[in-house]
Amino acid sequence: MVGDALYGIKKISNFIVDNKNLVDYLSSINRQMLHSYELEIVHPVLGRKMRFRADIPDDMLALDLKLNMSSGII
Repeated sequence: MVGDALYGIKKISNFIVDNKNLVDYLSSINRQMLHSYELEIVHPVLGRKMRFRADIPDDMLALDLKLNMSSGII
């Protein structure tokens, strides 16, 4: 998981040592990158379903692009 102290860059850099730019970029991320596009819950008092949506943050979109570029997909 990007940005996570336990499972972050120290673990994944072993798999991408051939791409220093990507390792450096991942090392520069200063927050945990965990996102849910949609969350649906039942309100505990009203008993109604509530749905919340959030677009993917720009820094996560940028990371996705860099990962895809480094993998040769794009």
